[in-house]
Amino acid sequence: MNSITNSTSKSDRLIAPEILDDAFYHAIMGLAQYEDLTSVLEIGSSAGGGSTNAFVRGLMLNKTRPTLYCMEVSHARFLELQRKYKDLDFIKCYNVSSVSSSRVASESEIRKFYHSQKTALNKYKLSVVLGWREEGLRYLTGHPDLDQDGILTIKGDNNIKSFDLVLIDGSEFTGMAELNDIHGAKIICLDDINAFKCHAVRQQLLNDPAYELLAENQRLRNGFSIFYRVDAACNLRAIKAVLEAIKLRADTRKLSWQRVVRSIWRV
Repeated sequence: MNSITNSTSKSDRLIAPEILDDAFYHAIMGLAQYEDLTSVLEIGSSAGGGSTNAFVRGLMLNKTRPTLYCMEVSHARFLELQRKYKDLDFIKCYNVSSVSSSRVASESEIRKFYHSQKTALNKYKLSVVLGWREEGLRYLTGHPDLDQDGILTIKGDNNIKSFDLVLIDGSEFTGMAELNDIHGAKIICLDDINAFKCHAVRQQLLNDPAYELLAENQRLRNGFSIFYRVDAACNLRAIKAVLEAIKLRADTRKLSWQRVVRSIWRV
């Protein structure tokens, strides 16, 4: 949750990766390597040093040779992302907003969430949180070519009906809109479930009969979850890779293994 870790950051400032060599990183890498995939979407690639690296490492070993679509709205971060992976032809980078500015969560929605849910946002003053929203909107106003429904653009450009694997880790205030545009994906990974970004997204998926929770850790940074679509064929090796990653990389004192085991679908 980059906005939370550095509230004074401007959109074009390069930032350090957060999903890096932890349980979520290795779970993503396991899914990317072992699942039967065609199209993979990463929402919020930044400069490509964190979760993007996990995707790339896994996908390079995937026999189906899937395509990875990377989305990053920041022009400076996008240029670094593009430079870093320019020699890998299975990666397509898009410098665009995931959803248009008209679909960013409203100020009233954020205020209501802030006062009703105790999450990572409450470490910061409400005025600071709302300032992140305003800064993001100003960035899109200053770069009108980026202000579009980028997920739908990628789908249209590449004739994709549903992605096979998606990570939602973009703007703090666009998670629900992003879910609407990627719903139907075989696997949905969420970062920052204990923040505005994916708190409601997780709740909606938990209540969605089309999806089941595979695994999560609510205490690693701001929490992550991984959901599978229940009617999709899953790869047992991928699931085992996810659980092994969590076992090896998570702080076992903070992880309820009974809860993880109960949440595994068809295993």
